[in-house]
Amino acid sequence: MSAEEATNLSSYAENLGVKRSVLVSLLVLRELNCHRLAWLRTKHRYAALKKGRERVTARLSTMSLKDSFAVHISKFGMGSDEAAWILFQAELSEKWLEKSLFDGNQD
Repeated sequence: MSAEEATNLSSYAENLGVKRSVLVSLLVLRELNCHRLAWLRTKHRYAALKKGRERVTARLSTMSLKDSFAVHISKFGMGSDEAAWILFQAELSEKWLEKSLFDGNQD
């Protein structure tokens, strides 16, 4: 993830009033319930970590959540970096959580 993308993700979490780790957990929970990752993968091409790019790690809150996510992404032959990046990119473009929390109206 570029430094700009990482900043955008952090700003998005801050605007929602949550820590980035909470945002990550919510996105993972959504994925485990909605199973959109295979479809999202076709829309968001993963660029492997290159020099000058920042790694954004998904630090999941519980071991069971971490294990469930690992099993889920293994079905698609993905590692956690790729899966997290795709979920982040999808959320930054869709703003699902913002819409869910604020019904599109942030006053």
